[in-house]
Amino acid sequence: MTRNEYIQQWKNTLAAIERKYVKPVVLALRVQMDGVVADLRAGGVEYARRRLSSLQFDGPMSQAIQTMHREVGLMLAMRTQRQLRKTPLKAKATTEDFIAFLTEFFRLYNLDMVSKISDTTRDHIISIMEQGTQHGWSIDEMTQRINNKDYLSFRAARIVRTESVRAANYGVQVAAEQYEYETVKEWVAIRDDRTRHTHRTLNGMERELDEPFKDFLRFPGDPDADPAETVNCRCTMIIKAKRDSNGRLIPKINAIRLGQVA
Repeated sequence: MTRNEYIQQWKNTLAAIERKYVKPVVLALRVQMDGVVADLRAGGVEYARRRLSSLQFDGPMSQAIQTMHREVGLMLAMRTQRQLRKTPLKAKATTEDFIAFLTEFFRLYNLDMVSKISDTTRDHIISIMEQGTQHGWSIDEMTQRINNKDYLSFRAARIVRTESVRAANYGVQVAAEQYEYETVKEWVAIRDDRTRHTHRTLNGMERELDEPFKDFLRFPGDPDADPAETVNCRCTMIIKAKRDSNGRLIPKINAIRLGQVA
């Protein structure tokens, strides 16, 4: 597969991911909004504001994000493994292995990521209630703005794009880590007028598998990196097998795979 074919495949994958996961995230956002709307109708703005900090926002969103992380990460891990298996391979990680790696990794980050999503939702709602109080909006007008379909769709697409790219590229990283030969990773940016300047700079850059591309950015969407580098990112990676001067694959020395020495 050429680099251009790889990029087109990735664009098609991103489009398919959005078609599948935007609706569940919209529904999770709507659950968050519905509790506030109910409080607004029951007790007005001040009552809704007092209740806002105690509303349980995270449940449905956490489930939607966990499902997307697991499914998208697994899809890209298996795809990367198939591409690497075009070269000789002694053994391979199983679907269950990849699920275990993905589940453990995102378990460490899920609570923080979902909490940030919920905080953004709260800030949006508070902003509407403050504007409503200032301009004399009715409760009905506030609830209509809180449940604005265009906002929910835009926000859901942003969440799906950010979190699916995060999961997909961690899946690519995991597949490369489980491959018993040495590899390098190459940053691939979708180059258009929406691409970050920093990611244009990274485009085509190669790094060792355990090295960051910059700062704490080990892969596109890395949760340890600055959100300014990850939110709404559409970049991906290509994994390349390293070869010696004779064109042979280079085994990982004393590599530990699946709990055993390779």
